[in-house]
Amino acid sequence: MQETTHVLADRYELGRVLGEGGMARVYRGVDRQLRRPVAVK
Repeated sequence: MQETTHVLADRYELGRVLGEGGMARVYRGVDRQLRRPVAVK
């Protein structure tokens, strides 16, 4: 299965869903400016 990549605020590259709860999902991401992994809610 191919993963679709989305870019948020021209900075964060979003990947797969790490988890979700009643209020939101948390995505695995990469900060394109700092070149480090992040979690995006």
